[in-house]
Amino acid sequence: MKKIIILISLILSLSLFTACNKDKELEKYSDQFFDTFDTVVDVSVYTENEKEGQKQLELIKNEFERLNKLFDRYNKYDGINNFCNVNENAGLAPVKVSPEAYKLIKDTFTYNKELSNKVDISIGPVVDLWTKYRDLYNEGKTKEEVKALTGSYLPTEEALKALRPLLGMDKIVLNDEESSIYLKEKGMKMDIGAVAKGYATELVAQKAIKEGVKHCVISAGGNVRIIGDFPKNDSGKTAFAIGVRNPDVDENTNGMDSISEVLHLNDTSAVTSGDYQRYFDLDGIRYCHIIDPLTLKPAHDFKSVTIIAKDSGLCDFLSTACFLLPIEEGEKLLKEKNALGIWIDKDSKTYMMEGAQELTDRGQK
Repeated sequence: MKKIIILISLILSLSLFTACNKDKELEKYSDQFFDTFDTVVDVSVYTENEKEGQKQLELIKNEFERLNKLFDRYNKYDGINNFCNVNENAGLAPVKVSPEAYKLIKDTFTYNKELSNKVDISIGPVVDLWTKYRDLYNEGKTKEEVKALTGSYLPTEEALKALRPLLGMDKIVLNDEESSIYLKEKGMKMDIGAVAKGYATELVAQKAIKEGVKHCVISAGGNVRIIGDFPKNDSGKTAFAIGVRNPDVDENTNGMDSISEVLHLNDTSAVTSGDYQRYFDLDGIRYCHIIDPLTLKPAHDFKSVTIIAKDSGLCDFLSTACFLLPIEEGEKLLKEKNALGIWIDKDSKTYMMEGAQELTDRGQK
């Protein structure tokens, strides 16, 4: 089995096993599953009995698995047209996709136009090139071995420049009547890694709410979505405690040593983009998975950016955009969407927007 190293940037810290709500005891039921959206998904629900708890957990897992197939850009599935099919048909033909997949792309276009063009889903060819080098270095290859295999230690300016004709949101054609997507140039590839996981998490949450889930925390890698408030109990605890990972600790570090901030949240989302999630180090420089569409190179200014807002899909978009923008521009963007941000820069200094600190341990004292 292929070993996948997954770093979860937001760590769920839920220690309460029973709670009371309107004189009825609520119990916590949890599940963890893999192989959706290339991450580990942890889910906790609070219900009156095990039967209802397991039913809610199964609902959430099934919905993640369904959306993973619809949004997958690497694998095809019988009876489904997903982003893998769209990329394979670049320069050839439009591909009709599911309503969920089409709306994901449609909403991303809107965000790209109205909020920030730093999130560009046409960047797939560049992402794949950098991923090729990352995989080689993470397999243990030396610089000389990588150069022997690829011709260079890192993607060259010439190689990156050669990919520019394949980039541009204007080369992605959407047909609302057909719910189809067409990539104009052969060799184009959409990469929806900056938006898909958060968007899917929000869809799962909305489905769960519709089906009666009232108290739940979903942690899908760096995407946390909280449904409802923390159940009332005798401990005095009034909010869910969500840990923001310390980007400077070893990936195997757990517990409080792995956390830089603890957020106290209810009925909202918290999404983190970090340079420690998918990366390689070379000659003292870290090359992360977040690519700037202007330079076509990994971003270096921040170690992590955490966004707090209601909608997990919007948070995912904003966390990537703010990772690629100066803090001042990112803060202005977040204020427009009533979102809060926490930045940890390349020197490990933390900057919090006004209102964010109130949600941390420091603000709770």
